This record gives sequence, C-alpha cells and structure tokens, in this order.
Amino acid sequence: MQNIFCRMSKEVTNQKLVSIIIPCYNGENFIEQAIQSVLTQTYANWELLIIDDGSTDKTAALISTYLPDKRIQYYYKNNGGVSAARNFGLDKSVGEFIVFLDTDDMIEPQFLQKRVLFLQNNPYYSACCTSAQIINEHGIQQPMWNIGVHDRIAKQILSYKTTYATCPSNYLFIKHFLTDNRLLFDTELSSSADRYFLLECGRYIKIGLIYNDHDARLLYRMHETNMSRVLSPSLLDDNRLFMKKVFSLNYISNAYKTIFKFKIYYILSGGYLKLKKYFLAILYALLAFSKSPVKFIRQLCAA
Repeated sequence: MQNIFCRMSKEVTNQKLVSIIIPCYNGENFIEQAIQSVLTQTYANWELLIIDDGSTDKTAALISTYLPDKRIQYYYKNNGGVSAARNFGLDKSVGEFIVFLDTDDMIEPQFLQKRVLFLQNNPYYSACCTSAQIINEHGIQQPMWNIGVHDRIAKQILSYKTTYATCPSNYLFIKHFLTDNRLLFDTELSSSADRYFLLECGRYIKIGLIYNDHDARLLYRMHETNMSRVLSPSLLDDNRLFMKKVFSLNYISNAYKTIFKFKIYYILSGGYLKLKKYFLAILYALLAFSKSPVKFIRQLCAA
C-alpha cells in the first residue's frame, strides 16, 4: 500500500463544488432516504443531480417536494440502464468532485467532508473511499462491513473477495481525471458495470483509503431487489459479458486473469445450476476445475 497513513489537516481550505449523481429507476422505497443523507452533510458546497431513468412509480412525485432547494436538480430520461443514467449525470455536472450515489444507499454526515479533505491533503490520489457499512432494507446497520477497493485494484476486484466493496457510491472522484481519461460506465453492462468502471479507473488513477472514517462511511443497503442479488438469466449473461471484456484487457496481468477465470467460472457454474441450466453448469464447473482443482474442491466443501 502507498501513503495510506497520510497526515491530514483538520479543515478544508477551499470548499470546491461536489456533484452528487443519483441514478434512479422506480426508487420510491429508498430515494428520500438517499436525498436526506445528502441534506445532512457537514460539507455545504454540493449539487445533487437526480437522474430518473424512466421510472413508472411515485419517484417523480417524491422528488418534487425537494426541488425548491436550488442545489437539487431533477432530470427525466427514457430508460437506458443505470450506466447510461450515471454518464448522463456526469455530463450535466459542474462540480470539481463527483460522487455516484445509488438510490438505495445513504452516506453518513461527514462523507463529503472527510473525502474532500483527504484529497486536498494527498494530491497523489485522484479518488478516495472508506469502508462500507452494510445496512438492511430498513436501514438498520448489520454486523458486516467491507473495505472499498483502493490498492492493487485489479487484484482486489477480480479475486471477488467478500472483504472488498466495489460499489461506486463509496467514492469521491476528482472530475477532470474521469473526463480526461474518458472514464465512463459501460452501457453494455448492468450489475457488473460497477466492477468494470473501477477496474478501468485503476488503470489511470490512484485511489486512497481513509482509515479514520468515523461518521464518513457509505451505508450500503442489501435487500432482496438488489440488482446483483436477483438471480436470473440476464444477470448471468451480464457476468459472461463482463468476463469477455476482462479477458480482452491487455493491461490486466495473466496472473490476475487466472485468478479471475477460476472465480467467474465457479460463479457461473453455481448460477446456472440454480437455474437448472445443467449443460452450462457442468461446462463452467469443468472450466473452473481445470483452472484450480484444489480450489474447486475447497469451494465445494465450504458450500
């Protein structure tokens, strides 16, 4: 790790504008909690861009009650997926910093303050994160937390270790590093777009981890309708497309690709087995076994 324990001053010397982008599709259950978490920030200079990706529920009506606050902007667009909504928000933003906050997540009051302060004091980094505290559907904190990927990003992402969080909501980015390097969310991907975006970020920018993250964490909500938790053929198709894209990246080492191949093959095998797609389940099980027979047997025994 590089410069993790950096000395930090206590105050932000220049409150530059932070653009917070919330992509939203049928988010009536959680959107107000996300907005309220922004309103309670100790860092005052922000704009909130809510990108309604073609919602058909009460999302628009709920958001309308917050629009008298001139810091909050609402955009409606035809449904194009979460990646397209995030990219749309990035294009509309005018802040020097960017946060991509998911509809069902929340941020603690010092989320912005400590991140801006960290980047002010540590110009080596272009983005930063903290740990992510898991909350349930009702917003109650669970005895689980993850560390945002930040060092050896490709290894952390492709190993699929549960100790690492790959949710973009956890990060504050310096905007021009995203735009200068054309770092956008891949609109061909859905649930795996988060991993792919951070993987691409790791190619160009350095991400710092804030250890003193009291009252500054992402509150990451786990519930039954999480995109990545609802097993379906489309979810597995998305993982297969992510797999193909990773295989084509020439900046990922063969060692990391080997680790990734076993994990993704094993994940696909288990997914297809649950969907009773037995041919594909056996195919990917054999591929996983061929990459690491010992790991394959260990995974089966641990299941």
